[in-house]
Formats: sequence, structure tokens, C-alpha cells
Amino acid sequence: MQLSIHVSRVSAVLRVNFKSYRWVWGRLLFLVLAMLASVTTLSAVLVTNQAARQSYDNASQPLVDNIHYQIVNQQRQLGVSKRDYSQLRRLGYTQLIPVLQTTINLPRDINISLMGIDPFAIDAQQWLEGLTMELGDGDANFAFVHQQFAQKNGWHDGEILRDIHGRQLPPLRLIDGAGLSREIIVDIAWLSDFENQNQLSHLWVQLKPEQSEAVTQLEQDLPKHLRLRALVTGEKAAQLTDAFHLNLIAMSFMCFVVCLFIMTNAAHLLLVSRLERLRCLRQLGISRDDIYAALALEFLVLCLVCASFGLLLGVGLAQALAPTLDSSFDALFSIRLGFEQGNHLGLLALNFSLLVLGSCVALYLPAKQLNAKLAGLKLQQTLSSTSKTTLLKLSCIGVFAAISAVILRLWSPSLLMAFVCIVMLLVAGVCSWLILQPVLLTQLKKRLKPMRWPFIHVLAADSLTLNQRSKLAICAFYLAVAANMGINLMVDSFREATVDWVSQRLAADYYLSDDEPEQLVTWLNQQASVSAVERRDHYAMPFRKNADDQTRQNTAVASLDIIDTISYPSSHVYRQAMKFDTHQHAQAKLWQGFETGDYVLINQQMAYLAKLKLGQKVELGDRYQSFTVAGIYLDYGNPQAQMSLSKQSLIQLNQQASSSSLALAIELKPDIDRETWLQDFKQHFPNAMHYSRKQVIALTLNTFDQTFIITDALNVITLLVAAISLASSMIVIQRESQAQNAVLRCSGISAIKLFWGQLGQYGLLVLLSSLLALPLALGLSEVLIGQINYHAFHWSYPLKVDSSILLSSLSFAWICVLLSCALVLAYQARKPLIEDLRWLS
Repeated sequence: MQLSIHVSRVSAVLRVNFKSYRWVWGRLLFLVLAMLASVTTLSAVLVTNQAARQSYDNASQPLVDNIHYQIVNQQRQLGVSKRDYSQLRRLGYTQLIPVLQTTINLPRDINISLMGIDPFAIDAQQWLEGLTMELGDGDANFAFVHQQFAQKNGWHDGEILRDIHGRQLPPLRLIDGAGLSREIIVDIAWLSDFENQNQLSHLWVQLKPEQSEAVTQLEQDLPKHLRLRALVTGEKAAQLTDAFHLNLIAMSFMCFVVCLFIMTNAAHLLLVSRLERLRCLRQLGISRDDIYAALALEFLVLCLVCASFGLLLGVGLAQALAPTLDSSFDALFSIRLGFEQGNHLGLLALNFSLLVLGSCVALYLPAKQLNAKLAGLKLQQTLSSTSKTTLLKLSCIGVFAAISAVILRLWSPSLLMAFVCIVMLLVAGVCSWLILQPVLLTQLKKRLKPMRWPFIHVLAADSLTLNQRSKLAICAFYLAVAANMGINLMVDSFREATVDWVSQRLAADYYLSDDEPEQLVTWLNQQASVSAVERRDHYAMPFRKNADDQTRQNTAVASLDIIDTISYPSSHVYRQAMKFDTHQHAQAKLWQGFETGDYVLINQQMAYLAKLKLGQKVELGDRYQSFTVAGIYLDYGNPQAQMSLSKQSLIQLNQQASSSSLALAIELKPDIDRETWLQDFKQHFPNAMHYSRKQVIALTLNTFDQTFIITDALNVITLLVAAISLASSMIVIQRESQAQNAVLRCSGISAIKLFWGQLGQYGLLVLLSSLLALPLALGLSEVLIGQINYHAFHWSYPLKVDSSILLSSLSFAWICVLLSCALVLAYQARKPLIEDLRWLS
């Protein structure tokens, strides 16, 4: 009986609330737009993130099912011989699929990858989801390409492509293969003849990780120059893209949090407009619990509707930006961005859950004020009586959060604890702002003499009340501008460190690479005008870290793994080009031991992953030859742990290292004309790749800028949302301050003077908040660089504070906020005085 009475009362309140929409549609629209803005931004970012990960994962996956391993040569450039493949087939390994892969250049500067596969080694049902090859007399008459990639380049089904040398490809067939990205799939026999290549790139292995015995047996039967490598999926391979995803998610959640402040002000406006109706309902005998239950159900419905429409708008926004995003992903990671698949139901549940949780946080203060007004309490007196207690609580919380942030910054064992450090830093920053902002305003008020500047003194005194009433909106701006400056400092420091690192590491004039490096090396040695330095290929070698000599006999091997090794020249130019992280060894001693084969150099990634320090011993090669770690060098953007050895040491560890080169660094003599020499080089080696030092630096910076282009956009969105939050708070304050404004207008203060005075008030609050945000921005940058980046990508870089970056960030923030404030105040100033005088009655 009681339950039915409560249900009928709640339904009655709901009907009253729904029918009141026709009179409060503006405030309701404001609240709905705030919800939609938060969900749309978050949905667009999450959908883009999910599509990017799926695209990267599809690009990393083979075209055939159940491929989890591949057989490669210890020296990647040599490939796998057909003899090796036939020997493994004779041993009974029929689950091997030979693959030949190469890159060709098409007109309009289009680089594509040709992948040749043996169709007879694949089950017909496994080939491209049921598609079969069309073969005829040993000549393939097909070339599979993904339809989106073909449409992007203007290709149609059946078109015959030609490369820049006029060689003809088979007719195109457009398909929708999950494993295709920028490749064109052809028959391996045709591609072998097309490239005059007798070697295979690698062998796919149709074995699952659960078949551990078969995998172990295959590893034992492999020749010494081959090794079995687990295929790296896009989830694992995209460590460089993790920077992209991390920035997107962080900024989208920051934007979501700032939108909560708008929701708070919008909900306050809506509840204030309903106050008289709710009081009438209370006089009719409806309890406050029934009113709160009806409001909760109403907001649940709004959350569900906004989550659904926000998801649709987010997906539409992501797809509308798809061409721009696809160009960025194509340039960055050589993948196509597709939105074919996605768990939209799960995303809807996530949006609804976050929106409900955010609404609970955003409605706390408006609900508390509504409860006080319905109960007849004097909320202002209650708050003022506990101000000292609140100040003490804020001080304790702020000190605890600051100490916790410092401890976690100095000692943070995981990425999760690094994020906790950021949370503690934000809490400490908010507490310090809540304490210091009123103190600064009070000191400013004391400095102004009321008899000399009466109007300015009144505005300064009113700024304290204004700061208290718009606390949430100003705090949102404080967090937004701190995050904006912090991320901009992080990105600018990364850019400066990258430019400095690349400029120092690139010591040569040109960098060359060719499919036939022996001929290229011979030709360069005959040129008296150049000095060529060979850079040996990447080699995967057995590696283990041993303990100190005193404890090694009593302890087990610390770690055993495969490590990527390269050669590094030790000439004077390249000694100066190497940029170290630490300098505990003298340079002369370091390079002397490096040349003799006693020392090795490791990058930051390996030092972090293997927990290596300077002076520790490592063992390499099949016989585990011992070396000493003599230097830790910077290697920005490299997701791999890597070790550098001298050329002689690398050849001793792997005899195959003497057979070919990965690249050659060319230094031209000062009296040589570069353009003439380059034309001569192109005539002798038309298919060779060549990059100048300027081209490599420009390519690096272009990739860098495209990586953070969406982060910059989200930075702008976050500041705009903060500006809207402050504007919404001003609407509430201006509505409640009409009586005060009427008194000032009647005292002879013109509307224009009042406009500039109130704009100066908000400008003062914004200025003080911006100055207080500077320490928080520096702390965020330090934690992002020193902890988040270190744990996520295993390398770090120094923080560089550029005053121009701070000024540009602050200037843009001030412009956004003051413009939004000016619009609200201008609308208020246009109202006639008679409307303000009504509030005096």
C-alpha cells in the first residue's frame, strides 16, 4: 500500500516536471547540450581510438587464419631461401606458407607493398575468407587490393597498374579482406619473376601458441641462421601509436570532466526555475524523498537519451573526420582507418554509466541547495559558520595530496601509480587554488582605498562573493588551463628534444640503401669525393643479463631473451653524434673499450626493460660472449630495446653480418657539388633509396606534428568547454544579482561602465587562476614526461620551459573566456533598467 502511494506520488511529480518543459525549454536545452557535448566528444574519441586499433591490428595480422608465428632469418635482409623451405617441408612441416614481400613505386608518389603468397600451400577456405586465386599456366592474372585503399587512390576493379619504370601489374580485384591494408596480393611465382628474386621474405607458420610441443620441436629443427618469431599483433606492436591513443583518451576525459561543470550550472538553472512548483508540491503533502526520486528518474531518462544520441553524434563526427584522420594515420603508421566494426552497444553502456556517474557528481551541489531551500534552511549561514573548518580540511587534504604526489613522482613502480600521482597532483592543485584565490582577492581589496576609487573598491569587494558563487566554473577553467599548458609544455619539450637528438645523431650528408648493397659499397669506395660509413643490419641475438662476479656463482641467470643488435661507427664524427642519457664513463675510455669489443651501448628502452645499469655485464650470441654496458643512449620513438656494438664485434657474434649492409651514411667533401654528385648516383643506382639530412629531419618533424594534431584540437575544445562553463555560471549569477545591479544603475553607474567593471571582475578572477595554474602545469608536465612517458614507452626526455608556449596558451585561454564573459554581460547590459528594478520590489 505504501509502495503504491509512493509510486503514484513520484509519477505525479514526473508528470509535472515533464509538462514544465514548455516553460523551461531553454534551461533544459542547456542541460541536454552539456550532456551531449560530453558524450559526443568522448564517443568520437573512443570510436576513433577503437577504429585505429582495429585497423592497426588488421594491418599486423596475416591474411590466413591461425597464423601466430613466422620463420625469419637472423639477418632480416637475407630472407629465407627456397632450399630452407623445402628442407622443412621434407621434415614434415606442411603448415608452412612461403611469403615474398617487396615495395614498388607507382606514379603520383604512391608507395605500395606487393605481397606474394603460394596459393597451393593454403587451404582454399582459409584464403581471404573464401576467395580463391585464379591461376593459369604459371602466370597469375589477379592482384587483390582492399576496396577502400583502391577508392582512395582512384583505382577501379580490373584496372592494370604500372610502376614508375613502366612494369605492368596484373588486373586489380577489389575485395574487403580483414588482413589487408596498403598491400596488393599477388601470386608468389609471378612476384618472384617480376622482381627477379629467388629468396623468400619469411614463412608463415600455422601453429597456435597452445601447441607448445610442436612449437618447441620446430624451433629445434630450424637451421642456425633461422629463428621462429611470434607475430606481434597491433595491440602489442603499436607502442608508437600508444602516445597517440594516450593523448586522445586523456584529453577526452578532461573535456568530459569540464563538461560536468557546465552540467552543474545548467542543472542549477533548471532546479531554480522549478523551485516554486516544487514548493507547491511540498504544500500538497508530497515528501522530499518522492521529489528526489522523481528527479532521479528524470535524469536517468535524460542520461539514457543523451547517451544514445551522443553516441550517434560521436560516430557521425568520427566518420565526418575520417578523411583527415585517414590521411594522418596513413602518413604516420601506413594503415587505413576504417569504421566497419565496433562494439557500439558496449560503448553505449559505457557512455550511460559515465554520464550517470558524472550527473551524480554534477548534481550534488544543486541538489544540496535545493534540499536546503525546500527544508527552509539558511545555507549561506551554514557555510559561513564552517568556513574555518573547511579551510583546515582543505589544507590537510592539499598537504597530504602534495606529499603523496612527490613520493609517487620519486618512486612510481607502475603506470597505474603514475596516474595516481597525477590525480594527487590535481587534488593538491585544486586545494591550493581554493585556499589562495580568496587570500589574494582579500589582499587586493585591502590595497584599494574606498574613498579614492569607490566603484573599483565595490567591484573588488564583490569579487570575493563572485569567486565564491562561481567557484565551480573558475575551478573548471583553472584545471583546463593547467592541463592545456602542461600538455603543451610536454609536447614542446618532446619536439625540442627530438629536433636536438635528430640533428645530433644525423652526422652524414646523405643516407643510402639499395637491394644490392655490395655493388653500392664497391662503387662508393671508388669515389674519391665521398666518405662512406656502413651501418650493419639489425640482428636478433640471444641475450642474458648476468650477476656480479662475486654473486654469479651462487645465483641463477637473471634473464634470457632475444635482443635487437646493430653496429655503430666509432669515428670522431659519430662519437660526437651519439647522445647519451648519462655520463659515468669518460668518453675516451668508453670508445676505446667499444672499439676493442669490451663495451656495448644500450638505449633507454633496454635499460628500463632489462633493468640494466652502467657497468653491468651482459652476454650475447650463441656462446654468450660477455660485454660491459658502458653507455645508455637516447633513442626517441623506438619501441624496441636495442644494443649497439662495433662492426667487428657484430661480425664476430654473427658471421652473416659481413655479407650485407642495411644503409650507408655518406659524407661529401666540401668542394663537391652536391647536386652533380646526386645526379651521378641516381644514374648508377636508379632504384636505390636516398635521403638527405634535411629530408630526414623534415620527415621526422612532419610525423611528430601529425601525431599530436588531434591533441591540439582537443586542447582547444577543452578550453572552449571551460569558457562555456564559466558563461553558464555567469547566467545564474547575473540572474541572482539583478537587484544589486539595479542599485548600482540607480546610483549613476551607466550600463557601459557596469559592463566593463564586471568584465574586469571576471578578468581578475581568470588572471589569478591562470597564475595559480602555472605551478600545477609544470608539475603535470614533469609527471607526464618523467613517469607516464617512462612507464608507457620506456624512455624519457628533459622538460624545457618555454615562456612563449606558456604565454600563447594563457593568451588563447584568456581570449576564449573573456569573449564568453563579454557576450553574457553585453546581453545583460542591453536590458532596460526597469527589468532590474522589478527585483527591488
